[in-house]
Amino acid sequence: MPGADTSLGYNCWSHPDNIMGPETSKKIDRAMQCVLLPSFFFIGAPTNIVTMVIFYRQGLRDRMNLCLFCLAFVDLLYVTAQFIMISYCFLGTFMPSQVSFFRWTLLARCLNFIYGSAYVSGCVTMIIAVERCVCVMFPMKAATLISTKTMAIILALTFFLLQGMCSVFAFKETILVSRDPVTNGTIVSATISELYLSHDIFRIIEDIVLSVVSFLNFVVVVLATIITVAKLQSSVSWRKSTTRGRSYLKGQKVLMRMLVVVSCVYILCTSPNVAMGLTRFTVVEYRSDGKQCNLFLATNMIGFVITMFNSSTNFFVYITMSSRFRNELKLLLESDNRKLQHLKIKPIIN
Repeated sequence: MPGADTSLGYNCWSHPDNIMGPETSKKIDRAMQCVLLPSFFFIGAPTNIVTMVIFYRQGLRDRMNLCLFCLAFVDLLYVTAQFIMISYCFLGTFMPSQVSFFRWTLLARCLNFIYGSAYVSGCVTMIIAVERCVCVMFPMKAATLISTKTMAIILALTFFLLQGMCSVFAFKETILVSRDPVTNGTIVSATISELYLSHDIFRIIEDIVLSVVSFLNFVVVVLATIITVAKLQSSVSWRKSTTRGRSYLKGQKVLMRMLVVVSCVYILCTSPNVAMGLTRFTVVEYRSDGKQCNLFLATNMIGFVITMFNSSTNFFVYITMSSRFRNELKLLLESDNRKLQHLKIKPIIN
């Protein structure tokens, strides 16, 4: 996850010790928010909707279908919340004088949904990785180890618990409007609210609890993936030596390939954000109010883009690796085509 302390905006851009200049930081910020993030929304929103429909059609009584359906749902929430936050880029086209107001207002109102859905997405990915690992480690007991109903309860609790903790961001920002004495123009910015500063529990949740959740998600996914791949490789090696196992080998290779791709996309996209989070705790200057605020804000925005990419690509992994997913998508498209044929207006014969 990117560091969450983005509240002070660009108040320290002019600090002489900044490694990155203010103009460079502005260009990166503008390119990320007004070009890349909207592009990923227009990819991620429809593909996650289609993914949800396909897994729903396949049946949510299946434990894995339920997990993947929920993952697509929270990814859809994430890309939508991000798009709402950066919609000031489009609103500014019609109301250029209100760009700063829309920017900071939308940031303050959307951060809790953005971080909430991102943390839930990471936890759902971890649950999927652990479930996969358990299935490989205990293939005979996997079907009865946890029921679909229990999995649904776990997913629901994860969603509401993490979204509730991320509600601290709803109380964190307050919008300040002041007058520039030089240009006599209006300056709009966001700062930390008195309510947030007066309650230590908010900072404990943000800086400690959520950071631990993010780090544990990453570590568990990495370890579960390593164990799963190692176990699958040993299973394939054993089946190579058996006549009966050779016919099963191809399916295992396909499963391993899909597992590695899905896991690697998450790990690669999460690694930079985990590194930024650790840097934020070890380097005092690497904060939004520190000497390296330009670098912090620019890399933070890149972290958002990387997370947006991760939330927009699962559909392409499924359609590339899963023949069942492709077949269901084909049936869905054919069904919609038949409905369109029936809806065609017939000519009226007098």
